[in-house]
Amino acid sequence: MNLDNAKCFKQRVFIGNLTSEHLNKTVTIAGWVKRIKKLGELNFVIVGDKTNTIQVTCKNKEQVKYLTREDLVIVKGKLKRLDSVRFEITNPTITLFAKSKTPPLIIEDKTDALEEVRLRYRYLDLRRPVMQKRLALRHKVTLAVRNWLDQMGFIEVETPTLTKSTPEGARDFLVPARIREHSFYALPQSPQIYKQLLMVGGTEKYFQIAHVYRDEDSRKDRQPEHTQIDLEVAFYTKEMVMDLIQRLFVDVFRQVLNIKLKKPFPVLKFAEAFNRFGSDKPDLRYGFELEDCTDLFQDSPNQFTNLINAGGIVGGIQLPNLYLDEVSFKALRKLAKDNGVSLEFYSDKASSLKQPLDLPLAGTILLVAHKSKTQAWTALGAIRNELKYHLNLVKPNQYSFCWIVDFPLYEFDEKEQKWVSAHNMFSNPQPQWLVNFENHKAEALSEQYDLVLNGFELGSGSIRIHDPEVQTRLMQSLGVDPQQFGFVMEAYQYGAPVHAGMGLGLDRLMMIINNVDNIREVMAFPKNAQGIEMHTNAPDQVDIKDITTIWSKHPVK
Repeated sequence: MNLDNAKCFKQRVFIGNLTSEHLNKTVTIAGWVKRIKKLGELNFVIVGDKTNTIQVTCKNKEQVKYLTREDLVIVKGKLKRLDSVRFEITNPTITLFAKSKTPPLIIEDKTDALEEVRLRYRYLDLRRPVMQKRLALRHKVTLAVRNWLDQMGFIEVETPTLTKSTPEGARDFLVPARIREHSFYALPQSPQIYKQLLMVGGTEKYFQIAHVYRDEDSRKDRQPEHTQIDLEVAFYTKEMVMDLIQRLFVDVFRQVLNIKLKKPFPVLKFAEAFNRFGSDKPDLRYGFELEDCTDLFQDSPNQFTNLINAGGIVGGIQLPNLYLDEVSFKALRKLAKDNGVSLEFYSDKASSLKQPLDLPLAGTILLVAHKSKTQAWTALGAIRNELKYHLNLVKPNQYSFCWIVDFPLYEFDEKEQKWVSAHNMFSNPQPQWLVNFENHKAEALSEQYDLVLNGFELGSGSIRIHDPEVQTRLMQSLGVDPQQFGFVMEAYQYGAPVHAGMGLGLDRLMMIINNVDNIREVMAFPKNAQGIEMHTNAPDQVDIKDITTIWSKHPVK
């Protein structure tokens, strides 16, 4: 670096930090050329950095003669008023610092680039001010979380990312281990086991901004690699953990977003949430609760008669004084079909039913029917969730938290035809079920608690099992050999305290805060919908030598 560069770098001011105090003074900025306009003898160069853009007005055409979009320049000149709000730089000296090829996308807040192009050239996409603001906001939220937990006596502990594959949860990402023949590490799906061992070790209050990995298909709110705010505490009850998390979010939202959250957060039982909203992660920013409408069709022959006579149920959502257009209804009908039901509707203006209904209010009622209430209510819950987009039911910067409790300890896997853990096999049964939970799989409840924000599961946690006898019984009831977790079972025999914890999705939280519909928008380098990192093309093939040398003394047969 030469001395001139060093001087410029020290003098440099971010465009967004220029104020009236800089007026009529010489300032130095650095940024990328966004646009060049010519008007008579004047040349106008729009230069932008991560904070803002500014107009540079130049009479010397030689200074801009060879400039093109996204060239990196250093500009030194007088700061003047352009209008009552904006500034401009006049009489500039423009130094070309780095030449740019023609960019493959428009690098502004509004871009016409497809997502695949944005991901392929992510380093260019990140120049867009909106992306820089999202990264900065993520940093502020993470910092606020760290500081608050530190004030509460938590310590941040890093747990291993090369760990043991265990028979629960999603598929593991596996890493071959050269040091032991035909053996693999697994990347952690959660720091679950290690944070529980930290409690046995006397840490008492642990947290970590943890990277976790799950080999599963990507969705708009899910990536194979993501980040969670992970914490664990000893000598806490469920209510104490819920109060702790609530206070954390109240403080973070106040400090970072200047938003005052309503507290306490509502608490719904799992069964209540499903009966009212058809979901264990309801969006409470609007109403439209689910209703049993079977009685409306009991007295006269109709298209639901046979199903009702066979013990089926008709469920509905009433939309007082609201009507859906054809495009919306078509989209909702497809959603219903994807959930295994048909969607019908009736209103005082139109109907897909074969007979009229006697409804007291103007508006629309959406109807589904199925022999299984679970199937019907799940479909209605998905429809209810989608209605907010078609009817503009929610506003930006509107946040509604709630807790879901009293989850089932088990759930029946229809595909595998067996009982599995509804959460994870370390969740403690509720006290009334400790004696015989394995004999009442359909009824037993766990000490699990989920935090929901705006219809998304933000985090899940529970009181953990700390009694090795209870842990053995639960594992055996799931067909899992406790010896596969022998290292945990052994630790429990050395005076394990009662402990509890939670993992909160940081990416999902930032997606909601930024009012975007995909977590890829709030991650610096996400994978695409197929799990591919577009700019590096990972996963990719490796040299065969790298594979054969892993177990060169013990080749795989």
